[in-house]
This record gives sequence, C-alpha cells and structure tokens, in this order.
Amino acid sequence: GGGFDEKFDVLGLGLESVMGGYTAIPLAINLSPSYGLFQDYAFREFKKPALTLEIVGDDFVVDVATIKTHGLDVYKGINQFAKEVTVFNG
Repeated sequence: GGGFDEKFDVLGLGLESVMGGYTAIPLAINLSPSYGLFQDYAFREFKKPALTLEIVGDDFVVDVATIKTHGLDVYKGINQFAKEVTVFNG
C-alpha cells in the first residue's frame, strides 16, 4: 500500500537483474515465518528498505568452512541495492 508495493517491485527487479531470480529451497518452506526483524523495523520506523543476505548451506547454522565463497555476487547485490534505494527514496 501507499505506493510502496510498486517501489519494492522495482527494487526487487533491479536486484534480480544482477543476481538472478530468487528460488526458495524446500528447507525454507518448513521454517516459521519471520517478521518483526530489523528490516521490518527499518521500514516501519523510517520508510526505508533494508537488505538481508541469505547464504546457502546444509542447515541454519553451519561450520564456516562449508560456506561457499560468493564475494562477487554479494558485491553486485549490495552495489545494485544502493542504486535501487536511490530510486526508491525518490
């Protein structure tokens, strides 16, 4: 509502353009919904979007040695997020 849905659509499409589409893994479906987190606070309090990085692994908490390196993907995502937030904020 209030024009924010459209802004989030544009922001999401911008991120998708550099990172590819989001595909939920089956494990994520079994997790309980998460709300009331930092990104929710940032939007409700300041009307600003926040970015959450999800790292693929075999479980929610894993040994750091098992996490694949995705530095370029993270860089592209953060860089594009910064560009899209400029548009989002108008």
